[in-house]
Amino acid sequence: MREGLPKDKKKGIDSLIMITSWHLRKTRNDVVFNGATATATGVVERIREEAKLWVAADAKHIGCILAGE
Repeated sequence: MREGLPKDKKKGIDSLIMITSWHLRKTRNDVVFNGATATATGVVERIREEAKLWVAADAKHIGCILAGE
């Protein structure tokens, strides 16, 4: 998946994987331990919002991944 990509895009993908993993884990824990309900659409939206916050905080590498959005 990452082969042949420029270094900045690789870093962006790595950061996006980290954000995604964290949100999946956080959502799972909320469902299991707090009885919350979650939808895939809601989780994806929260991941997008978090990634945009990272870009606003000057995480340039995620910005190059999200530029197509």
